[in-house]
Amino acid sequence: VGVMLIVLDAEGRVQLVNRRGCEMLGLDEADIVGKDWFEHFLPERVRGEIREAFLQMLEDNVEPVEYMENVILTRDREERIVAWHNAILRDEAGKVNGVLSSGEDITENRRAEEALRDSRESLRLLLDSMAEAAYGVDAGGKCTFVNRAFLRVLGYADEREVLGRRIHALIHHSRQDGSPYPEDECGMHHAYLSNQAIHVSDEVFWRKDGVAIPVEYWANPIVNDGAVVGAIATFVDITERLRAEAQLALAAKVFEQSGEGILITDARRTIIMVNRAFSAITGYDEADVLGQSPRMLASGRHDAAFYRAM
Repeated sequence: VGVMLIVLDAEGRVQLVNRRGCEMLGLDEADIVGKDWFEHFLPERVRGEIREAFLQMLEDNVEPVEYMENVILTRDREERIVAWHNAILRDEAGKVNGVLSSGEDITENRRAEEALRDSRESLRLLLDSMAEAAYGVDAGGKCTFVNRAFLRVLGYADEREVLGRRIHALIHHSRQDGSPYPEDECGMHHAYLSNQAIHVSDEVFWRKDGVAIPVEYWANPIVNDGAVVGAIATFVDITERLRAEAQLALAAKVFEQSGEGILITDARRTIIMVNRAFSAITGYDEADVLGQSPRMLASGRHDAAFYRAM
């Protein structure tokens, strides 16, 4: 449960990683922080291309690709597919000096979609073994199947409450603000009407009890003998992800706007980030302290009563 959060510096070294990131990689924080992300945690076949794109982004000083999927390697060298949401980090001059990424393991999701294309016979067993919620519709938009996760996430006790009903009218009828959401504007509708694969991460589904939950979903058409006969969608409740991202954004805002001098160190007690107040209070520019030990502050070029380390 939860998403992986990592911060990479301008050279692609891991500066911060959260507990979920350690769990996904199967490593302790000390074995991750300071490592070259591309060299240690990406398969060889993709690391060059992804590193080049990362460095080009920094050189051009542009926003990163907000959503992307790629493969990571765990401690046991197992490949896991991760969906990433990326945000830039800038220095005081506004130049990009790193990237903050939140990643969700969607390996089972992708494996499930591939298996569904290859084997309709194993559909029920496969769907009910998935952690992600899943459902299917026919070409008319009526529900053809749901899995156990669908029932659990949306509060249904039995699939018979859902099968045969128009799924859009049941779970996707309104936007988050309660305004109507016409079916012809729905991504799922386009998946089977226009034979398009769809990915959406800013909408809500409606539970049986009338509560809206934020979701990220993937919809793919089901094709039989060259004709689209329906679509399958998999989705996850992203409530916790949005909460984590909001907390992260708030922390970043507090960090920059705080009147207290703040410095952040990595697991090796090396300074990796300071805020504007730190520079104003201590007289040290960011470039003076990055990569240094906090012990350098004993030099006397600051007032130690006005800074704190994180």
